[in-house]
Amino acid sequence: MAYILVLNPLILSGAKDKFGEQFDPVQLTTALVAAVMTIVMGDGGNLPLALAAGLGLNAVVAFQIAPLMGWDDAMGLIVLEGLLICVLVVTGLRGAVMHAIPQALKQAIGVGLFVAYVLIQAVLGRAKEIHWLLWGTSALFLVYFAIDPIEQILGVK
Repeated sequence: MAYILVLNPLILSGAKDKFGEQFDPVQLTTALVAAVMTIVMGDGGNLPLALAAGLGLNAVVAFQIAPLMGWDDAMGLIVLEGLLICVLVVTGLRGAVMHAIPQALKQAIGVGLFVAYVLIQAVLGRAKEIHWLLWGTSALFLVYFAIDPIEQILGVK
């Protein structure tokens, strides 16, 4: 989990919003959120699990949303997205959708969309705007998540 303390600030502080401001207090905020949520999970959920921010939306926020609006608005959208996910979980709709899709297909779609995004940005000439971390991460996702589903499809093992 310690990797998030390094990667989250690298991604989010590397971009500027519409007003030219950077999101600076990322490392402290990431550490505090991880500490508070781990305590809440231990006390409230009675589970020995550590929680921290995920890397799923960092690049989207830093390089797609924040340049179009201020950091306050971008983070507000993330809060709304979190509330929407909570509603989907509470109603059971998220579980129904997730159980209906085979695991290999879920992995292939996720990797394919991520790699397609990076390649489209490169083709459009925005490769300078893509943080070097995205290139490394896309290669890691491709190797880690795509090889097993491809082997299953081809029947190789």
